[in-house]
Amino acid sequence: MTELVDAARRALACLDLTNLDEGCTPDDIDALCARADTPHGPSAAICIWPHFVSQARLRLATTGIRIATVVNFPSGMDPIDDVATLTETAVKDGADEIDTVIPYPLLLEGHANEVTASVARVKDAAGSQPVKAILETGILVEADMIRRAANAAIEGGADFIKTSTG
Repeated sequence: MTELVDAARRALACLDLTNLDEGCTPDDIDALCARADTPHGPSAAICIWPHFVSQARLRLATTGIRIATVVNFPSGMDPIDDVATLTETAVKDGADEIDTVIPYPLLLEGHANEVTASVARVKDAAGSQPVKAILETGILVEADMIRRAANAAIEGGADFIKTSTG
């Protein structure tokens, strides 16, 4: 039984809890933070909308639980100046990592350089915080297109790449 408990604790420490519901409320964020800090140990992180980062930072200040937030989400096509500003604000508010959706529609049109530029801009705005590039592999279904997306995101400075928003 001890091995099972140890395995569960290790798994919990690798788990991100997420609430990106459009109707998410401050009470929902408090509940998510409470669920992330369990009697069996903390989860690795929570992932929330940027406008909740400062609330979560206050709630999780002493727990060691990381706060991830999303930008350019979910479409990948928000104006890059807005995305950069949102990233800077989220980091200032206490975000530990930024997950950004690449502008995959532009990649589909043959503009891999726009993906690279977008990720680079987010990376610059994030400062020392890691940036995860979300590729949307459910839309970029061909292996060559996924490879192009991954290469463009890495060239832009992404610290990690992720498959999709959900």
